[in-house]
Order: sequence, then C-alpha cells, then structure tokens
Amino acid sequence: MLEGYIKYKIENTNDDKLAKFYILKLGLIIDIALDTTKADLDVSGDINIKEAFYLGFVLSIDALGAGFGLSLGGINYLYFLPLVFCFNIIFIM
Repeated sequence: MLEGYIKYKIENTNDDKLAKFYILKLGLIIDIALDTTKADLDVSGDINIKEAFYLGFVLSIDALGAGFGLSLGGINYLYFLPLVFCFNIIFIM
C-alpha cells in the first residue's frame, strides 16, 4: 500500500520530495526524497566508495537519532531491536 502511494506521488508531483515535516520547536525540517539518485553526487549512474561512505554515515546518524527518540519514549529496546531487524530484512529484499 505504501509503495502504491509513493508511486502515485512520484507521478503526480513536480517536486522531488514526497513530504516535508516541520518541527519548529526543535528546529527540525525532515524531507523525504523520492529521487533515489540523490546519493550519486557525481551523477555517474553508480555509487562509488566515497558516496557509499557518505550515505552510510548519514544513515547511521539517522539510526542514532531514532535510538535517542526510542530512549526518550521509554520503549524497551529488547522488543524494538528484533522488530527493526525484521523490517530491515524485508525492505532490503
């Protein structure tokens, strides 16, 4: 269902972003990009080692932020870790 919604948004928008969330009290702006080539900095069509390192670094900071949010929410991480693992495997496939 989510995949169909994303495809619909890609076809019916001129912008390269799916959504933009503002959290003004914290000074956060979150953009969800539709264009998967954003990590390809030199527009070569392939992601080289430097770009893969950059993408991995940004994704680890994202995971760190999710971990902080999890701890602030008081959620038990022992239940959360297997759930995250399962979703990562599903989305990779």
